[in-house]
Amino acid sequence: MPTVSKGMHRAPVVQKSLLDGHVEKRLRAGALLNAALSRGGIRRGTRCEKCGGSFIIEGHHPDYDEPLEVIWLCKFCHSKITKADTRGWRSLRHTPPRSIRRQRCAADILELRSQLGLTQDDLARVLAVAGSTIARWESGKHTPHRSIRRQLVKLARKAARQVKP
Repeated sequence: MPTVSKGMHRAPVVQKSLLDGHVEKRLRAGALLNAALSRGGIRRGTRCEKCGGSFIIEGHHPDYDEPLEVIWLCKFCHSKITKADTRGWRSLRHTPPRSIRRQRCAADILELRSQLGLTQDDLARVLAVAGSTIARWESGKHTPHRSIRRQLVKLARKAARQVKP
């Protein structure tokens, strides 16, 4: 048997545990869901069932024994649920909250622009910014300054008034 010098550690022997079965079920459920989505047997949700957000929608399996029974959640709500799950579900702990806010802001700007029927250049003219700035906001690379966000809120209120009779 090889000797271990001072400062070196042997890797512990890993035994199969109940968690391994859980991970296998999770992977199997994800594969079956992806196959059903690609076949067209299931349609991906467009809005989060918890918060109503529309950016990066993911399927959450409350029960892995029913792989096609999913709850459609945004990445942020999905990470909250998986962090609370104590069974060993892989969570999104490394996703910084700032990036999630950017993604939500991007989705909101894109949705507002489409509701108003404006192109990126049209919205840029209204807000007195460059067209490429709108593209950066909608891609989630940047977020608008507070003063621009106020203008966007005013535009959203105006759009809401136009929709109501």
